[in-house]
Amino acid sequence: MSTTNYYVRWAVYGALNTNTNINNYTVINVTDALQDTLDGGTTQVQMGNGIFGDPCFGIHKCWSACIEVNGLRYLFAGQEDEVVDFTNLPAPETVPGLRIANLAAQMVNGGWPNSQNNYLFSGCSFTVINQTSNPFPPSVDISQWVSLDFYFATSNDMNQQRSQLISIGDAPLNVNLGPNQQINSSILPKDLYNIGRFVTGNPGLITKGTPYYLYAQVRSQTNSQQLTGAFSQGTFTPNIP
Repeated sequence: MSTTNYYVRWAVYGALNTNTNINNYTVINVTDALQDTLDGGTTQVQMGNGIFGDPCFGIHKCWSACIEVNGLRYLFAGQEDEVVDFTNLPAPETVPGLRIANLAAQMVNGGWPNSQNNYLFSGCSFTVINQTSNPFPPSVDISQWVSLDFYFATSNDMNQQRSQLISIGDAPLNVNLGPNQQINSSILPKDLYNIGRFVTGNPGLITKGTPYYLYAQVRSQTNSQQLTGAFSQGTFTPNIP
């Protein structure tokens, strides 16, 4: 059994559904399934329907994942049913993130908890905009998958440094935008749960009873500390035990 602490930042599995008349990507978030497999001590993993299910029957699928080990992040990608040895780590990312440029998060709205759910958030919607006259991704060699980083902040002042905010997690997002286009999206329930689990599992991260803004930012190419994302329109007080 492996003693290495693997943290699956995100993992996705699926394919382009060529059986339809449009380019319809059928991709599922398999972060939890891969995390459970690694937590069980299995490091030789067959990346296929056996652990992920089949999001698009009869179509050959691919997968990709970002895994953190000892504070360093490693990107993996491959074909359906490929057996991957996760003890054989590739070169880590020299700059944290997916080297994404020109995208910005805007108009973040958080749906805060109510008595009917146990999530830290009951929902979170946002807009991602391509701020340039070039399409994103700029070429077929660059993945459409990006990461959105989420933070808590006691102030919504854009003059803050990102290091002043409280990092609470990230979530994958599939982006395919023309010049200056934008898309409306939201965080999947599993990603909301994982962010909530991280916050509640680190009780010293925030101050109980303190109202916070939610801040979202697409991870920048340079990992700059300058804020380029957006704050939620209002604050909320996390219901942390």
